[in-house]
Amino acid sequence: MKPGILGRISTYGKGILGETAKNKNTGLPAGQTNIFLSTSLRIFGGIYRKYPAFRSLEVELKKSKLAMTRVQYLSLYSLYSIFFIIAESIVAVLAYILTGFYPALIFISALLVFVLWCLSLLYYPTSISHSRKKDIDAKLPMAIGYISSMASADIPIDRILSDLGKLDLYGEISKEANSITVMTDLFGMDILEAIKEASRFSPSRKFSEFLSGIGTTVNSGGNLRNYLIGKARQYNSELTIGIKRNVESIGVLAESFITVGVAFPLMLMIIVGVIAVLAPSPPLNLVLFLIFIVAFIIPVITAVFTIFIRSTLREVEF
Repeated sequence: MKPGILGRISTYGKGILGETAKNKNTGLPAGQTNIFLSTSLRIFGGIYRKYPAFRSLEVELKKSKLAMTRVQYLSLYSLYSIFFIIAESIVAVLAYILTGFYPALIFISALLVFVLWCLSLLYYPTSISHSRKKDIDAKLPMAIGYISSMASADIPIDRILSDLGKLDLYGEISKEANSITVMTDLFGMDILEAIKEASRFSPSRKFSEFLSGIGTTVNSGGNLRNYLIGKARQYNSELTIGIKRNVESIGVLAESFITVGVAFPLMLMIIVGVIAVLAPSPPLNLVLFLIFIVAFIIPVITAVFTIFIRSTLREVEF
């Protein structure tokens, strides 16, 4: 085993190693002490093993790197849903006792909240994989630049990926590279097979195509160094275009904020103020409307534009 492999196992390999030694009753990795997970597997594990529901969830779990199988996740999801139903029932009963509100309305509200809870749990792995995809796409040009510079020195691809996996600078790309190293160093998988496996379950289409291109280049006898350098130039060019597009988008948002978030409330306050001054006795409604503009409309507009600008800035890693 190569030096440093234990460190890589501690950061990524726990989910993979869990498949090698499992408890007979729960299917959990040996030594795992999560009481909720073990309990949920004893109750629901047999059901989900027998009935292959939500097969697509298996792929999303691998893409999200949650280190859980479909059966484990659905079992834990079911146990948490039972806890949620109990807590929600207590809250609904207390709401009815304290307020005397319509029981049918309370039941419908509780049912809608439970449906949203279930949908959010099912969507959670997908949201994690989407978050990982954004991080990979944002850091991909810099990571490929690092890989191409290493390849220019004729360093083997397995060594490049091993070194890349040790760098936290590249975020989720380092985790993807680390997973390839774990598969080759620990499980003895061929480097091309490990790259192919990582390509299948990468949440980023760009990174998946990049890894597939490595395998295709090597299998076809092409020059891997030229491929990596060419990809680095391609993604750097795309990064430049993305930065320019982002700057233009931020400029448009800034101009929109000046119009909607500054000029519009100011003009509205001036108009309402003039009407209040010209009126013989200022109506209470106008005063309340001015308070509403200052206390609600302006903060909401500012918050919305802040969210838009932050999301736009995060699309490209500067």
